Amino acid sequence: MKILVVTDAWHPQVNGVVRTLSHMAREARALDSEIEFLAPSEFRTLPMPSYPEIRLALPPPGAVARKLDAVKWDMLEEWSKTKRAPRHAAFLHEREFVQ
Repeated sequence: MKILVVTDAWHPQVNGVVRTLSHMAREARALDSEIEFLAPSEFRTLPMPSYPEIRLALPPPGAVARKLDAVKWDMLEEWSKTKRAPRHAAFLHEREFVQ
């Protein structure tokens, strides 16, 4: 199974979300599943003004769509403190991740 996890919390942050996702990735390998992460570290970032430990991604136009379209993902999971749910839901629906 190919799983893409979209998250705004990933290394080098140290918190419960990062620990949980790291553990999930280790366990998935034991179950012959492949997990990839789409995180801010893949793009240019800026510190969030009120919480500078969190880096806000500035992906170039189309970068997220290319990542989603590059592989036939069996599952997509979003872990985010800064949800943009309506926009993401429409984007994922267009790619048939959600019905």
